Amino acid sequence: MLLESEYGYLYEEVENINYLLSLNMELPAEYIEDVSRTISTFNKLSENNDFTDKILLNNMKEGEYRYLIDEQGNSLIDIYNKKIKEVTLDVEYINGLYNKMILKRNEYIQQQLYKDYFTYYKEKNDNNLLDKLFNSKVNQVIPNYIKELKLFYNKYEINDNDILHPFKLNNIRINNQKYKVNFKEDVLENIKIMDSDFGKYLERIYNEGFIIIRESNLQEGFFVELPYTKKGFVYLGCIGDIDDYFNTIHEIGHFYHQYITSNVEYKNQCNSLEIKEFVAHSFEALFVRQFSSEKVKQIYEIQQISSVLWNIVLFEFQKIIYRNLDDYVCLEEKEHIFVDLIKKYTHSYLDNTNKYDILLGSTWMYESMLFETPFYNCEYIYAQINAVDILNDHQRSLEELKNNFKNGKNINIKSLEQVI
Repeated sequence: MLLESEYGYLYEEVENINYLLSLNMELPAEYIEDVSRTISTFNKLSENNDFTDKILLNNMKEGEYRYLIDEQGNSLIDIYNKKIKEVTLDVEYINGLYNKMILKRNEYIQQQLYKDYFTYYKEKNDNNLLDKLFNSKVNQVIPNYIKELKLFYNKYEINDNDILHPFKLNNIRINNQKYKVNFKEDVLENIKIMDSDFGKYLERIYNEGFIIIRESNLQEGFFVELPYTKKGFVYLGCIGDIDDYFNTIHEIGHFYHQYITSNVEYKNQCNSLEIKEFVAHSFEALFVRQFSSEKVKQIYEIQQISSVLWNIVLFEFQKIIYRNLDDYVCLEEKEHIFVDLIKKYTHSYLDNTNKYDILLGSTWMYESMLFETPFYNCEYIYAQINAVDILNDHQRSLEELKNNFKNGKNINIKSLEQVI
């Protein structure tokens, strides 16, 4: 019989393997046999009536999205992912789908005796540590971030009649910086300088095929933990600009978090999304600070600032909608509040013009997090404010990051307070 911690890691790995297989990811050939054995072991344990920790088993079988099913038994998230890729977007249908998801989530958390979904989300993800340290800082830096972003984009305005198109902001931010990921030269060799042991581990993982980098029409990336075998899996879809570089380092930052906590007992593991994003963004900023040119650092900093403000828009939008859905059922009502938030934070340079209101109003529909993992975006707010600090503070170090987070839930609060 496996120990509780081993069973926990085994369950998590099986779930993540099945997720990767559902995406048709090419797992390394030599890993397939391990996958089969792992799943077989898990299935036998699940069917074993002698397995004593029934509470652990039942907790693990609690499906996070099982209540997001429509009357025909279809996953609402799967429907969304299909609809959002269609050439002509049916905005009214997407709006109705979003309303249905919110209703189902709110009904679910009311059964769990939570007052609202955000409270449920925070407690479910054990997100209270950085909250306490960061709340005042967020309020302090946001006005400055709005000013900095406005000044940055105002440089590209020609005149009042030819105002910058909101969808071109990203192209201006990256300043036409083309980039093709060379993982070994640009990433791996530098990581060996940062942490030689992690660098050697990462090289082995890369050579075994657990890091996949592909050219794609869609810029995306994700990291999946395989904690039972102490491995991980990274996928990166690259379109050929400098954001591919940032995304690569970020996902490796998640790998680093798993690496430094791989020997922590399962019950002491910190699975808070808040901590995971904080560590990954910290690693990312440390890497960019040490190995990137001044021009790339400037691009990275404005990226972090604009991303913080965008995530605040999404966060405030969700809070309003989830708490007052009856007042914002119609698409027009949602568009109005979303445009107001955008013009307050990310598009303050638009001032009072309504030239782009129609374009901006429904952009929230393309944010999959709003549909799949509500309020996850708030984790980026804290993490990226810290990343900007790290970029400009050469006293912050990888050793400090490792020491603060290597013990899972047993985070060194006093040490963390000193650097935040």
